[in-house]
Amino acid sequence: MAYDLELAKKLTIITSLFGRSEMTLRHLLYLEAVRCPFKVYITDGSFDDKNLEIIEANKHRFSHVNYEYHRYPAGAGLLEFFKRMADTLAKITTPYVIRYDNDDFFELDTLFQCINFLEQDSKHEYIACMGQIYPFTTRKNQCFGKLESLWHWPFNRCYESNTIEERLRGYDDEYDSSVARTTSMREIYQKAADGNLYTGCFVALYPSSLGKTKILPAPYTYKQIGHTIWQCPIQNGGSFTRLLTTDEIAETQREVDLIIESIGLTGERADTLKKQLILDWFGMQDPKTLREFVQFLFYLDTNYFRKVLKLYNWFTVSWLRRLPATIRYLYFNNSKTLQVIKQVLKQGRELTEKQ
Repeated sequence: MAYDLELAKKLTIITSLFGRSEMTLRHLLYLEAVRCPFKVYITDGSFDDKNLEIIEANKHRFSHVNYEYHRYPAGAGLLEFFKRMADTLAKITTPYVIRYDNDDFFELDTLFQCINFLEQDSKHEYIACMGQIYPFTTRKNQCFGKLESLWHWPFNRCYESNTIEERLRGYDDEYDSSVARTTSMREIYQKAADGNLYTGCFVALYPSSLGKTKILPAPYTYKQIGHTIWQCPIQNGGSFTRLLTTDEIAETQREVDLIIESIGLTGERADTLKKQLILDWFGMQDPKTLREFVQFLFYLDTNYFRKVLKLYNWFTVSWLRRLPATIRYLYFNNSKTLQVIKQVLKQGRELTEKQ
């Protein structure tokens, strides 16, 4: 695989971990399969050391991946995550950075297009660049399960508006996975950490106050939906689920106030924008809506939704060949691939148990 290695030196991938060690293994196996030319900075805030154990037990399987693993104090809240990201970004020396969850895949060609675009933006009107997002599900939400569905996630073009207010109204927190200028990303997370913010509203909105984000038409990232997005293991063996509490509602209002204050908006326009942003945020994060959405995702395994997805796949199968090589291999060679992956996981567990 031929890449522009000089351009590749300008971007660092940050992979933030919290549990989900099998996803971490899949992520690194994918980076090896595509011979990822970018530096990968892994930050782990999990309550246990399973991620490190599975990486150490299988590091010979991704010997071509240039990665650094960094262990951080365990913390499940967003404030802990913001502080971890702020500390990580302070250590990044490349001009551009991208943050990826370990259950996502990306198109390398589009990452290079994003870097090229930002390199040519001499006036720095744009603080970030990204492409099109394609969520997918796997059978029974398994880490190495067969692909069940894939669809396109459209964006609001307000990201590229010349007006800050318009960009804020068209915000989407998927910006967080764009190729961004390191200085901008560093400012975002440092302000969130310094302000002791603990909901995601500020981090979702603040980038639009700093500049535009270019949205390319090319496929950019593939996001697994319906795995452990909202539910994560905690120290006592239980789990937490991200739902909006009374305190978080108040915190969301505070974060919106900080955004409006940062852009210098006052008077009636400021009040109108504040009300709209808060209502939009509550509409996305309302506990009943979120609970229903999570239930819907896990109902995908019922007979009814299997039939619906089977029909859906019949129309979208042509998109499968646009997936990264690892997912294509999992889909078209499912039986053989699962055997190999299971052996990898088994051997990894056996090695870590002996230690």
